[in-house]
Amino acid sequence: MGQKIRDLNKKLNIINEEANSFGLKSQLGGSGTKATLLPDISRTVMVNRETDSVVFPNIVGREHDKFKIVQKISSETSNVIYVLPITGMGDFEVTRIFRLILESLTRRKVDVASRDVIVQEIRKEIEGKRYLLVLDDLWNEIPLLWTDFYRSLTGISTTRGNWCLVTTRQLQVATVVATYPPYSLGKLSDDDCWTIIKDKMIGSGEVPEELQVQEKEITKWCQGLPLAAIVIGGMLRMTRKEEWLSIVKNGLLKSTGDDYSVMQILKLSFDHLPSLSIKKCFAYCSMFCKDFKIERRKLIQLWMAEGFLQSNLENEVMEEIGDKYFRVLVDSSLLHEEISSDKRTFGRMHDLTLKFNCISPMDLPEQMSKLISLRHLCYYNNDRKVQMPLGMGRLTCLQTLDFFNVGEEKGRQIEELGCLRDLKGFLRIRNLELVEGKEAAERAKLFEKQNCLRYHLNGVVDGKLTVLI
Repeated sequence: MGQKIRDLNKKLNIINEEANSFGLKSQLGGSGTKATLLPDISRTVMVNRETDSVVFPNIVGREHDKFKIVQKISSETSNVIYVLPITGMGDFEVTRIFRLILESLTRRKVDVASRDVIVQEIRKEIEGKRYLLVLDDLWNEIPLLWTDFYRSLTGISTTRGNWCLVTTRQLQVATVVATYPPYSLGKLSDDDCWTIIKDKMIGSGEVPEELQVQEKEITKWCQGLPLAAIVIGGMLRMTRKEEWLSIVKNGLLKSTGDDYSVMQILKLSFDHLPSLSIKKCFAYCSMFCKDFKIERRKLIQLWMAEGFLQSNLENEVMEEIGDKYFRVLVDSSLLHEEISSDKRTFGRMHDLTLKFNCISPMDLPEQMSKLISLRHLCYYNNDRKVQMPLGMGRLTCLQTLDFFNVGEEKGRQIEELGCLRDLKGFLRIRNLELVEGKEAAERAKLFEKQNCLRYHLNGVVDGKLTVLI
């Protein structure tokens, strides 16, 4: 028992050191430590990602790729529709996708809920025309959903030569959707990475000679990834020129150069943020799930409510300070800025940035079941092999749970959901092949959860991943 306590204390010390590095601290209330809970952000955060018309002016190193893709979609016209996956770059809901297509065609808000009505409207808009449809960043690899979507897509128009481009990072997704051989984007050259770094770091200015001689060493750590180059350039941009060489030699060039080099670059960029207050604001964003997009004004208000914004001037307005913090995180490439069609500004964390800033259920403490007042567990992981923390059923106040992976071990089985009566919204349940019979399934009490609007259930049937509901 003594050794267990010492091991636990050691883990707590490590967690405390990591929290201190983010500038986080506990607040003592009347009876002990008071944890700051995630506010109700259901009205301020947009879970469904939307693309916009704002385009980065300089796309480096992709001219050849652009030529090859345009050549492909211009040369084939015999079929009604071709699907070309582009690999190397969320969730897939058929009706929502068709609604977005119709809104794009008509440039008006679509309030109709019926999928059939939406599809008929799309048919009227594109009758006799060829179209190019782009589905960006597709993650869902379930064949049944895609087949359902593709069947409707082929019935919308009889005109031949239509194309659907699908970008995805998962080869399995590309295999499911392809009717045309997938196109894989290769890594950028070192010269292209250096061009991105210079553009982000200094624009059209001159790079100091002492930094120029380190070009090969710096670009090596990018591993051909545009994100790594952008983060390095953004980090140097936020520091004084006199510090550049020191940062490169003492930080970047001391990285291990392994598969985690991008994470090391992100950590280095975080370490060189101008103030502890900005680091707190960045750490706060880790509470938002993957693909959450939050309006800048709302995010700044949340930072204000937490007391993260610190003024150095007497009459400085808090909102102006928040704008500065937001801009620093964007310029450092730790936060991605998106502008909607109605000119509102949103912030979203890149997947790798979120991975750097978050901990996953695999990393959550074994004693998580003691957090009996926890209301929102905002985290999504696409891996069905991820094990849930033991004893999730004790979190009886839990309202937000994005997914539950059924496990074999007691404490990770489906009956853990039985006590979670306050769950709301959408819940994805995986690995149903591990449920031991009808009685075990009934103990999950899914039909008693009145606030759960929709379930997504899947499991392996005859060796294939199958959507059950």
